[in-house]
Amino acid sequence: MDSTTPQMTPLETPPPPPPSFTFASYMVPGYALQMLCIAFYGCVLVAVQRIKNKAQFGSQFYHLFFFIGSADLIHAIALLWMCLEHEVIHGDALFEVTYVCSWLTCSCYLIHIIGNGLMAVNRYSATFTFHTMHFCPKLIGRYFKIIVAISAFCSIPAFFRHRNYVYENGDWTYTLSPDWVIKLQRYIIIFWMALYMIIAPTFTIMTRLRCNNFINVSYFHRSDQSLVLFNVLHMIFHFFIFLYELFEVFQSDNTFIIFIHAHFYIFLFGATVLNSLFITCTTTRVRLELSKVLCQLYKQGKGKISGSNNNTIQVVPSRF
Repeated sequence: MDSTTPQMTPLETPPPPPPSFTFASYMVPGYALQMLCIAFYGCVLVAVQRIKNKAQFGSQFYHLFFFIGSADLIHAIALLWMCLEHEVIHGDALFEVTYVCSWLTCSCYLIHIIGNGLMAVNRYSATFTFHTMHFCPKLIGRYFKIIVAISAFCSIPAFFRHRNYVYENGDWTYTLSPDWVIKLQRYIIIFWMALYMIIAPTFTIMTRLRCNNFINVSYFHRSDQSLVLFNVLHMIFHFFIFLYELFEVFQSDNTFIIFIHAHFYIFLFGATVLNSLFITCTTTRVRLELSKVLCQLYKQGKGKISGSNNNTIQVVPSRF
């Protein structure tokens, strides 16, 4: 009688654990600092909003900064979420929010780059008497709408990026696919950054030359020249981001590039919110108006606290 051996069944791997959230105490200072930076940028935008409505010189620039800064604020919030998704969220929890924020990091960054290039053009245009013809508030609003449309169109590849979550070695990881879509989106960003690195320095140098040769300074006030310094600081920081993008394409195995790639959202967050710090440090009007905004917030907060402490509690005597 023939005997048959039963077939061995492969060992079944246990199912992966459900998505989870892990927030360690050492993360508190970093995320608190990020939220403070977002709040500070919001206060700067309130100050700029007041300046652009009453400034005699440079009001067109402040109109531009307010629009671009509003997009930066959305960008900073999206980057904050991406940092949370990278460090706190394990798995595909709240995937829809991550998908939207991932797309916003592309489109808002393009708004940031193209808008800051337009700011450099604005400073050169301000040295001419016909400046207000091309940068009136109505036209600035149209420029911003065009920038938003261009940025949204150039971020279409980001819509088709897929996050593939895998549980291995006791932790959740993800990969982005397809690879050609990721490369296409990176090349688009590199193109706009290269265009910015050509336009912004060129117009900034021409602005500086016209300032040095000015006879009648009534068209270009001294306080406007500090805005040129703002553009220079912005160009320096984003030049390094431009180099990173190039190295990421051609030398992705570099140790320094790997380190930046692992913390890219934090570096990009810093480069985005630095706009608020740069314009505060380089512009006296922003510092004065910002101090007023912060004093008003302090008085309102102090008033609410003192009001809550002065509330009297009426005690009704009991009959028993």
